Amino acid sequence: MDFELVTRRTAGLFAVLSFAAALCKVNAQTSTAEYVQKVADGEIRAAGVPEKPTKNGWWARGWTVTDGRGFYGKPKTTTENNGSTIVIRYTRFSTEYDIEFHSPVWGAYTINKTTLTNEASGERTANNEEFKRPGQFFQEPLVLAQSLKLDVPAASHGTYTSTYDPRFPILKGGGVSASEAKESKADRSIQRGHMVPNNAMKNQGTIEQGQTAQIESFSVANIVPQMAKSNAPTWSGLEDACFDWAHELGQVWLFVGPVYRDRAEVTYIRKTKDDEEQILPSPDELFYVVIGKRNGKTSAVGFVLPHEPIVQDFRRGAVPVDEIERKTGINFMPDLGEPNPIETTVDQTWLLTKPRRERRSDDN
Repeated sequence: MDFELVTRRTAGLFAVLSFAAALCKVNAQTSTAEYVQKVADGEIRAAGVPEKPTKNGWWARGWTVTDGRGFYGKPKTTTENNGSTIVIRYTRFSTEYDIEFHSPVWGAYTINKTTLTNEASGERTANNEEFKRPGQFFQEPLVLAQSLKLDVPAASHGTYTSTYDPRFPILKGGGVSASEAKESKADRSIQRGHMVPNNAMKNQGTIEQGQTAQIESFSVANIVPQMAKSNAPTWSGLEDACFDWAHELGQVWLFVGPVYRDRAEVTYIRKTKDDEEQILPSPDELFYVVIGKRNGKTSAVGFVLPHEPIVQDFRRGAVPVDEIERKTGINFMPDLGEPNPIETTVDQTWLLTKPRRERRSDDN
């Protein structure tokens, strides 16, 4: 191997590892409140912290005991011990990310009464300068450092730019009208699809906590390729329904993530200009697991929605949580033991909740 290339790569590895270590040191040596304020003020970049080697060490750093215990344990995955996955703890959500596969495995967040109050106020919309969407998704330093260790490229904001899913090509050329081509591009172009949603994060806690959580949700470790018509209104409608359930029950706990039917035969997104294949796998489906207390008893429901450029009622995707576990290899709520009866059926009560309001355009 070329000596100059090795030198450059070694220097790059040292620089990224040093930067990540410095950020982790900042996070470790400052309180959560100090970190939140510094990110909100733009003094430091957003960055997650690694999982701690304790039972609750995967919890988001700002969760209360009530917030954390409602998940009934860290999800158990088939990939967590392969050296490629890491758990990243942000202030109001946690995510497990697969470095080599370039995809979140799951994300976890909660909506409580404070989140509901903030959202209902209507003060944290995109029209508020303090809560405008960040212009770009950032590369998580922990992911960059581990990518260099494993000698794999890391996905970035630009990896998603001007791309499509080859299973649903953008129509163009002979026999396609200008209006058909325009509609196809609008429906099928790839977006950076939040797993843990922006709207839920910006409405967390105090103004500073909401600002920081919103910025952290724009981590590349929190997104997957998502076709525009899949993202809204179907998926965003399910995200909004989580607020409805929280309003009904007082608090809900949520797991969210992608489904890949066969990780050995995935579809990778491609650039629309030159058809170059990218490193990002395009999900076959997306899932939600929603947990809450109904009449004092724990209840849960799952949803699996196809990653296709179609519009459908998200309720059609309701499934037992066991079905999501079968599709993903993830064991949710492990503290409840197996077999877990709340995972084997769909409690139809979840599907009867009425929307509390009309959606706003910047909710997702």
